Amino acid sequence: MAQHVGATVLLKGQGLDQPVTLARNVEFFLDRSKELTIENILDARSPIDFRSNEALSLRGDAGAVAWVRFSLQRESGAPNDWVVQLFPNWLDDVKVYVQNANGTRLLTELGDQHPFSGRTVKASQLAFLAPVDERPQTFYLRIQTHGPIPFGLNVWQQAGQEKEEMGRTVFYSIYAGGVGVMILMALVFWAWTRGAVHFLYALFLTTASLLIFSFQGYANSLLFPDDPIVADRFLDAMVCAFISSSTLFVGHLFSYRYYSTLAARLLWLTALFFAVCIPFCMLGTLLPFAWEIGFLGILMAAFNNVFLGWLILKRRAYQYVIPAVAFFLVNTSWVLYGAAQLGFLNLEYSAHLNLLTQISRIINLALINVAVASRWVQIELRLQSEGENSIRSMKMAEKAMEERTKQREFVAVISHEFRTPLAIVSAVSHALEVSPSGKDERVKSGMAKIRKAVNRLTIIIENILLDDALEMNSERAKKEKFDLRDVMGDARATGLPEEDLRIDVTLVEGPLLFEGDRLRIEMALRNIIQNALKYSPPASAIDLQCQVVENVFSVDVSNSGSPIPEGERSTLFERYFRGAHSSRIPGSGLGLHISRAIARQHGGDVVLISSDMERTTFRLSLPLKIHRSGAASSPSTPAASSW
Repeated sequence: MAQHVGATVLLKGQGLDQPVTLARNVEFFLDRSKELTIENILDARSPIDFRSNEALSLRGDAGAVAWVRFSLQRESGAPNDWVVQLFPNWLDDVKVYVQNANGTRLLTELGDQHPFSGRTVKASQLAFLAPVDERPQTFYLRIQTHGPIPFGLNVWQQAGQEKEEMGRTVFYSIYAGGVGVMILMALVFWAWTRGAVHFLYALFLTTASLLIFSFQGYANSLLFPDDPIVADRFLDAMVCAFISSSTLFVGHLFSYRYYSTLAARLLWLTALFFAVCIPFCMLGTLLPFAWEIGFLGILMAAFNNVFLGWLILKRRAYQYVIPAVAFFLVNTSWVLYGAAQLGFLNLEYSAHLNLLTQISRIINLALINVAVASRWVQIELRLQSEGENSIRSMKMAEKAMEERTKQREFVAVISHEFRTPLAIVSAVSHALEVSPSGKDERVKSGMAKIRKAVNRLTIIIENILLDDALEMNSERAKKEKFDLRDVMGDARATGLPEEDLRIDVTLVEGPLLFEGDRLRIEMALRNIIQNALKYSPPASAIDLQCQVVENVFSVDVSNSGSPIPEGERSTLFERYFRGAHSSRIPGSGLGLHISRAIARQHGGDVVLISSDMERTTFRLSLPLKIHRSGAASSPSTPAASSW
């Protein structure tokens, strides 16, 4: 058995404000068989070779046993009550033996497999009381844990350790309060805006805080003081929960889905994987894979750093510069910290490292707040801009509504004022036509033009007034029962005599009882007929073909003439639409729009059936709410006679 290094001499003034580190005076031996006892270790004939290492790391297989050896003595006048502090906090089982002139004895047992309530030193960090004499005493630690971890030993005076523990408690209490306020604010924003990023931020802060507190040993001391196994598994579960929530939060904050579907899917799968691992960690089934889980977490943090760099430098998403820099620094600190926990980095645990860790936590918290605040400012500016645009749009809509109201009032006044003179003109022209002078061909031709113009103006006025009523819904459709055959006859006779002669109507047999506004139905049909008359050659026929299918009445209005261009067919029924070939044809662009509005008001519709070089056909369909007696579901047979 090799001779061990000399004892560390503890001085009177040491261990009060700063600990005494044992990194350079510690030796270790890895027992892969996990069967050696303290007697085997102390046996001078055994080939056990303790080795020293300035930055000690336990790198054995999962569940391997490491033996650690160090010696302590104090100078004369120094106190004999000292505390040895172990790092990290999640060592599974630690048995402490002390060897002095009186022999070797088991001093204490501690670790994650032992309840916090049974520890001799009630502190968040693993620690034990070590009586130190003026003569060297050798301590042996039998450590069993899962996965490679960095290892450190510090020695305090008991008063110094209590002071250090109080400082840690105050620091993490303030830290918890600050995080609690941030979580509450995030939840308030989430309840206010229903934005997923706010909820994910609160979840991220919660899991990150629980993970940090677990790393610092508070899961044992505060949450599970009498259940060490649950406390140990809770740490592994919080690692998975933190990785899952952080990937979701980062993906939402930086809009991964918008820039890369592949990266967004990778984040979602990672979050799902680690979320599924949480219950298995609590069951203890993933303990053998703790190293692999931590390694995957480091890979995801590194991936996020690379993606954020690509996002800023390649995609030039400069709006994310501030939060990206903040998260880059945070991710980098977690990568280094995780690398140290997994044994990739050899770090000497000391008070300076502990202070640096606490400072980094504060910086991380500040940087995360900067990142989120920067993103919230962007969202707030966008919402403010959208609000201003909405206000402007509302003002424009109000102004347009006022102008529309004034226009409607003006049109209504003009329309009503036109009706009287038009009626007078129509009556005078009719009287002149039946007078002796009306036999003159020139007078007949002039009177025909007058009647045609009066009829056109009358239809335009009626359409304008009806369109206004339909738009404002100021007049609901009347409910009356009537026969659609009568409407067909009335609509056919509303034009000029020479126009009426061009209309050929084919009806179905039997009454067509309907319930609705008769005047509006007549207007809808008349507008379609007038549209066919205007856009067809003067001497051509206009065919009205009626049928009833499954209790739905329809009339197809067909005319010859130029086909409707393909590009105009989708806008035919819009208000005031006039086709490219309509410049020389009088009209208001309201006819088809009003016809469709009336038909839909009664549960029907007006559609374009076809338009080619031979014919253009529009169909008006109306549901016969009053069923025809004896009507079949098959198409009705048209009557043999036509009007």
